[in-house]
Amino acid sequence: MNPLLANIPEAVGMTLPPLQLLRRFIDKAPDLAALGQLHQSLFPLFATSFVQNEQDEFDFHEQWNDMQDRLIAQTVRLTEAELRGQGLNAPCAYAFVLFGSGGRREQSYWSDQDNGIVYEDPSRDRVQEAELYFRRLGKEIEKALQTVGYPPCTGKVTCGNPQWCMPRAEWQEQLQRRFGYPTWEHVRYLLICADMRPLIGESCLADAVSDHFRMLVRQHPAIAGQLLNNSLRHQPVLGLFGNLLRVPYGAHAGGTEIKYGIYIPFVNGVRYMSMLYGLTDTSTKARISGLRRIGVLKPEEERRLLSRFSICLRLRKLTEKEMTADGLWQSSGIIARQLLMRPIRAQIKSCVREVKALQQRVCIECRGREQKLHNHAEADRNEADEG
Repeated sequence: MNPLLANIPEAVGMTLPPLQLLRRFIDKAPDLAALGQLHQSLFPLFATSFVQNEQDEFDFHEQWNDMQDRLIAQTVRLTEAELRGQGLNAPCAYAFVLFGSGGRREQSYWSDQDNGIVYEDPSRDRVQEAELYFRRLGKEIEKALQTVGYPPCTGKVTCGNPQWCMPRAEWQEQLQRRFGYPTWEHVRYLLICADMRPLIGESCLADAVSDHFRMLVRQHPAIAGQLLNNSLRHQPVLGLFGNLLRVPYGAHAGGTEIKYGIYIPFVNGVRYMSMLYGLTDTSTKARISGLRRIGVLKPEEERRLLSRFSICLRLRKLTEKEMTADGLWQSSGIIARQLLMRPIRAQIKSCVREVKALQQRVCIECRGREQKLHNHAEADRNEADEG
């Protein structure tokens, strides 16, 4: 069996229906049970189609994430309709947003929830009403997505958490506090917010938060070092002698960590540079192309990074799945030992080399930014002395 189907034995012999038909099924799904069945059936259908048609990796992810967006959006619509049936109506406009791989349109077969709600600033007499409604909506959406098959994020980055369900002004105030006091946890929060993407509702509300985020990046250039340290905390999976590092014990012993060993360091490096240069894109692919468009990357660098990132996305589909305590599937982020054949190992090593080079480039960009800050400060001091 092709290794891409190794984790999905039920995929054998299945064919993918026309995408237009699948979209219609999802958009018209009458309840969460129907959405759950569709969500479950997409795994084997897409896996088989990808292998049989030798599909381009980026094309595959575009189609796959379109389906995930539709599943999640319909879940939100059904949940809001359920509350309306109970006599509860949204007191103001809101946007449902995605973070993480969802925000980057890079969800894998078994991605979990990373989401939030940005709602319009209510009038003074409706503050409590809005808070009560959207906290209820957030908790119900989180539960509904779990029913459909998306386990909640272990870091609690979900709309059911009040920290990720706030009016626009509070989102902006919280960003300002965390830029002003960049602890490790605050910087982690800021990097999560960098991937915010509106999915359903009034996108202008989420756009206002993202615009505020980019303005704060410009106003706090000294934070670049803290952003860099957090972005580089995950290192590639090669040992000192070029050997693949393996999981030493446990259920995945002998396997190789792909999520935190290759994918996340790749995403973090590209995100960091896109933040420094004020790009509005959220997907890694679009960010790479955006960096070339503004002259940060050369065309050949763009081609090489996109080629390696495509391999990285393909490797993610080889990772084993594991069941959560709630009985839902999620990715382990690890390629099993028996799948680590010579061609797969070669692909991993090529990605690791690219990630190492990218991290070196990121450090250079950070040092260049710090040098500019130093030069500007020196010029200001000289000007003051002359005055």
